[in-house]
Amino acid sequence: MPDTAYVKYTIGDILENFKQPIPFEQPLIETIANSLEAEATEIEIELFVDDSQQHVEDSNINIVRRINGFKITDNGNGFTPENIDSFTKFKSNLKRKLGCKGVGRFTWLKVYEDIFIESQTEDSYVSFAFNKNFSVNDIMPIKKSSQDKRTSITFSNVTTQYKRFAKPENKRDKDIDERTIANLQTIKELIATHFLVKFFLLHEEEKRNFKIILKLGDEKTVISNDNITKLSKKEFDILDTLDVSLNPKYYHFILFYNYFESNSKPAIQSYCAAGRLVAPFTDTVKITSLPVSNLNLNMLLTSEYFDERTTEERNDFSFSKNEVNRTTVNPIPLNEINERLKHVIDEILLEKFPNLSQNNDKIIEECIEERPYLGKYIRLDNTKIKTKAKVLNDAEKAYRKEKIEIRENFAKMLENKKYTDKAIFLENISKVNDISARELAEYFLYREQIILGLNKLIEDNSSIENDLHELFMPKGTISDFENSEYSKYDSNIWLLDDKFMPYLKAYSDIEIGKIKEQIAQNMQKITGELKKPDMTIFYNNVDSIHKDIVMVEFKALNVSADRKIAAYSEINRNLQYILKGIDNIRTMHGYIITELDNEFCEYLEAQPGVEALFTTGNAPMYYYFNGNLKDSQNNKKGCHVYIVSTNSICKDAQSRNKIFLDIIKNK
Repeated sequence: MPDTAYVKYTIGDILENFKQPIPFEQPLIETIANSLEAEATEIEIELFVDDSQQHVEDSNINIVRRINGFKITDNGNGFTPENIDSFTKFKSNLKRKLGCKGVGRFTWLKVYEDIFIESQTEDSYVSFAFNKNFSVNDIMPIKKSSQDKRTSITFSNVTTQYKRFAKPENKRDKDIDERTIANLQTIKELIATHFLVKFFLLHEEEKRNFKIILKLGDEKTVISNDNITKLSKKEFDILDTLDVSLNPKYYHFILFYNYFESNSKPAIQSYCAAGRLVAPFTDTVKITSLPVSNLNLNMLLTSEYFDERTTEERNDFSFSKNEVNRTTVNPIPLNEINERLKHVIDEILLEKFPNLSQNNDKIIEECIEERPYLGKYIRLDNTKIKTKAKVLNDAEKAYRKEKIEIRENFAKMLENKKYTDKAIFLENISKVNDISARELAEYFLYREQIILGLNKLIEDNSSIENDLHELFMPKGTISDFENSEYSKYDSNIWLLDDKFMPYLKAYSDIEIGKIKEQIAQNMQKITGELKKPDMTIFYNNVDSIHKDIVMVEFKALNVSADRKIAAYSEINRNLQYILKGIDNIRTMHGYIITELDNEFCEYLEAQPGVEALFTTGNAPMYYYFNGNLKDSQNNKKGCHVYIVSTNSICKDAQSRNKIFLDIIKNK
């Protein structure tokens, strides 16, 4: 019996094993990584362009040249017997300590059909084709000594997965061309970005010199240890609490970073493995902006923990980024790593921007002041560099999301009869109460905007009566508690006083005859001229015997004192018409809303029974009681009449609103 047993793999089987898509540039990245791991100091890459396929990219018939293959040559160790043995084994362990998976060469065949390898070591030479029909017997080293070590790998014939052009006769087929555009500087930037940490470590820690020469036709560019990006670093450790051995295990993490100035080049913020980019930072730790507009921050987190947990394709991790529980396979969830990473990033930012904390606090205060109902979510914002727009946008999203979740959970609790569990019931009630308070605060914030609108009308002396009217309640509308088309929350009658909000019906600018028809079809219309009060509001049940009425008259802010004085008599006349036209009125209140100039105030103060009342506005509110009005039965009915300035209405409404908003801000 043999000492070992094995299962045979075909290359087709291995290629089927790759489930994630392979980027077109990955073979180039893999071969550069192999060259560096083979201790090469000089790497030359010649890029091939497809000039035979004149493929039309757009309606302007612009030909976009694309990479169709490449040849990489280096002076590394080459195909030594040890490396040949590793090459012929799937998932070789030879370079595991370097973060290698032993499968990278197989990803080449997902992108290219044909690969030719030629290698001269110190004492042997080998050349062979690597494709889907490859056999270990194809590698036949020849003894040949040489002082010049040299290995070259040529990639050609892109697979149809990345390049396929439909034939004219096959209309159902579609063009596919995912090959990289032939731009030397873009490809250089891709390589420099992907190996940002690797190049830095080679130069700074391993003290190795290296030079990568990129060629594309007559163009040439170089990446070397002389022009790599210099990085700073911060280090931290995280304990593996699932390791119960006597010697606790810590995983070491290093965050490499650098600031750079650019208005167009994006920052690289990524988790890395074996010195290569693997996955971008999650949004919880990503920095999208800095206090200096053209400044960016690269951040690359490395760790042996990541090296051990990349997928076979090397472009993602084997663990779920959303997993929050520790497991024996993944003892440190990414959210726990991110929590530590956040603190390190805070240190970096505060070192660069000492006033950052104060700036953030100021933005938080401004955001809560502007939208107090979002205070809870604004305070939870953990963005390092805060901007007012982003903080408000994120808080608004969190609020809307939580509101939906709370309502759905409460409905499920009732549906599943879990309200018998007191703890669950009280928890859900508490959440509903909290979200309801925030919804109410949102409504009060809407009120704040209306108050600002009223302020604008006050400042604009050319404002006409119609502006005031529309602000309180649009003309021609009827607000009915039984009809949600125009609800009481669409009107702004609260500007007068919140006590007027529980009305059942409100009529804006509707003739008394129409009001009567709405309330009681069997009443007779009054004779004579029909008058239109600006706004008439009914309380109590309109179908019951008694009704309470509030009537409002608007006068433009800039009209003459004579016209305002005329309003003083008009309101009594309109109250009389309503009283005679509608039966069973119990109480009546009348309002004249305008601007109280000195002449009008002097007139009011000279009238019998008129009193000045306190208000927070710049002018007093005037009040008188008219007990001489008569109803249709010739019975006297009293009416309370108020003459108030728009400024006082605005200030009083603002004072009432502020009380509630302050409560929410401090919650």
